[in-house]
Amino acid sequence: MNNTLMKYVRLAAFFGALAVIILYTYRHHVYMWMTVGGMPEAPITVWVPGFIRYMLWPWIATLIIALASYSAGHFVLGKLGKVTYQGASVLYCLATGMGVMAVMVWILGWLHLLYSGLLVVLILGCIGFGWKTIWGLFRNIKPAWSTWKWWDIGLLILIALFIWRTMFLSANPSIGHDATATHLFQAKHYLDIHVIRYSPLFSFIALQHMLTVLQFAIGIPDPGSILPYFAMVMASAGLFFLGERYFSRTAGLLGVLAYLLQPMSFVTSMQWFTAHMLIMYVVLMMMAILRFWETVTYGKDNRRQRSEFRWIIIAGLMGGFACAVKITGLIPVAILIMFTGRQWWRTLLWVVIACSPWYLVNLIHFGNPVFPHYEQWFGWLKFGIQEQVTQFQSEITAIPAGFYPWTNPWALTFYTNAPWAQEGQLSEIGPFLFAFTIPLFFMPKKNWKRPAIFLALFCLISYAYWYFNETSFLPRYLLYIFALHGLLAAYGVSTAIRNMKHIMVPLLIVLLTIFGYAVTLKYAFSTHIYVPMIREAYLQQNLPALQLFRHINENNPDWRVYEVGFRNYRFFAEFDLMDDQYVWHTGDRYRFHNEEALDLHDWLLSHDRTHIIVNEGNQEMWYNERYVLPRQDPEFDYYFQPALRLEDWLVYEVMQDPERAARERRYSELAAGETTTGETSTVETEDSVDPDSGG
Repeated sequence: MNNTLMKYVRLAAFFGALAVIILYTYRHHVYMWMTVGGMPEAPITVWVPGFIRYMLWPWIATLIIALASYSAGHFVLGKLGKVTYQGASVLYCLATGMGVMAVMVWILGWLHLLYSGLLVVLILGCIGFGWKTIWGLFRNIKPAWSTWKWWDIGLLILIALFIWRTMFLSANPSIGHDATATHLFQAKHYLDIHVIRYSPLFSFIALQHMLTVLQFAIGIPDPGSILPYFAMVMASAGLFFLGERYFSRTAGLLGVLAYLLQPMSFVTSMQWFTAHMLIMYVVLMMMAILRFWETVTYGKDNRRQRSEFRWIIIAGLMGGFACAVKITGLIPVAILIMFTGRQWWRTLLWVVIACSPWYLVNLIHFGNPVFPHYEQWFGWLKFGIQEQVTQFQSEITAIPAGFYPWTNPWALTFYTNAPWAQEGQLSEIGPFLFAFTIPLFFMPKKNWKRPAIFLALFCLISYAYWYFNETSFLPRYLLYIFALHGLLAAYGVSTAIRNMKHIMVPLLIVLLTIFGYAVTLKYAFSTHIYVPMIREAYLQQNLPALQLFRHINENNPDWRVYEVGFRNYRFFAEFDLMDDQYVWHTGDRYRFHNEEALDLHDWLLSHDRTHIIVNEGNQEMWYNERYVLPRQDPEFDYYFQPALRLEDWLVYEVMQDPERAARERRYSELAAGETTTGETSTVETEDSVDPDSGG
């Protein structure tokens, strides 16, 4: 009777999860991202070259960098032991090589040697050095399809369709603020000046930035989000290999599906974010730690007899590269180090070795290795920006403290008008993850083996950290937890499937396929923007002031401009451009609300600015914040003269000699008045010369 009751409970939980999935599909039947409407049509002679330049070549070039990375990674890992050409070994070589390539670019940057030609030589040199390794990779990869069940192949096809249908969207033009304001501009700027130069704005841990420098160097005009999307595919492969090894192939595939079908996963792969590369390294670190525990054997006296310490080194490298991708990588890496037992210090040592270049530079330049975080620990030594950072953190917090948001499944997955709904709201998680979690509560104790317990503890500790964290965060910071949570939940689903009648397997596959197609078809209807005229129309539609910046590029490249308006165009500017994000990081933001034109004028001169761009129409403002210039000051026109205008965007010249400008202004007003009245007279100014004075 007890077993019968549990059977019905499991069935109810299972169908309840499916009901949530179906409801979500109906509720969000259209999830369009970066769609374009009303764009011009183009003949085949236009879109074919555009496809080659903007879609095909960026992906080919990125895969060339991946081959160079694989060669470098295979060489490094080959020093630690035998490396095979199968499964996770290939992924470990690729991930290690990406970290090694980033370090090499970083070294060249500090040697003032960031030249495209030299970087191309580096890439081709790595490929040439390891050509036998690369050739062996293509010769030896032979998937054993004969051992795959038909439903596993169905899940794999579903995953492949999702990845394929959205792949070329990653090459669309960059318009996201984070990409154009900092990430892509930062990589482009380093290559332009041939050196890595840190500033308050460029305080990011930069492994992925260094790989983006390679993309620019190899001739990609706009890398878009190809690298984040590539990292998402690698993270998916890591989740599959982890799930297949310790649970089952079905669990691994379902875990990847749970990861990919989160709307946040798609959003963060369509903009230049570091979330997926962080996930890749965290997953690989976790798998290396589990592999280490597999090799540990104990004797009768309970002393360790044998273990492969190379997995500790590999775990440390993966953790170090994770910390080099993003500062928030310190959190999952610290949690994972705790699970290495007495070997924690060895793991920590290799983590430090792998990430020390990036944190050492922050320490030297800012007096804080994790700048701009935890300044209260290190002191506000460099820039005095405590108030500005505190305000920034309070404004971007997308999830408030309190128990309610985490206990309301509807708000977490469906409700898009929640009180905390901002740019990165929790509803972007979607219901898939939570629906998959239900069977975990009914999983037999015998199925809770070490890997499952390991995953569960990691997720619980990670959730607890972010819940009690007092600093701000966006939901995308939690994506690495959602990825591993999804794999654990997939294990629960696959276990539930095995305990049910076989009819449930095809039913689940059919329903998942319907849901997956509904999702991927929505993405497929998003526009692949590779036709030049459509790209241009798309950019003009989303960046109204782009024409103004291009005009300055062509006609006034010597201008040193300050931009006020916070829809950042630095990626598109070929002239010296400073913007109000710089103000945010230096504590001078208040000057744009000051009543004195002279204060603003002096501040701009002190930063060597010749012109200032103002967004008069308050378009494209971040958080709709209005920037007020002190025009009520009667002497504003003496210090700033209009130079150029495009719709709501105005360019003012910052007068280098305001006293002279004021005198000339008064002279012109007097002259205009005399012309109007028809009178003639001589107007004396301080610059006039009296012929009788001998001057």
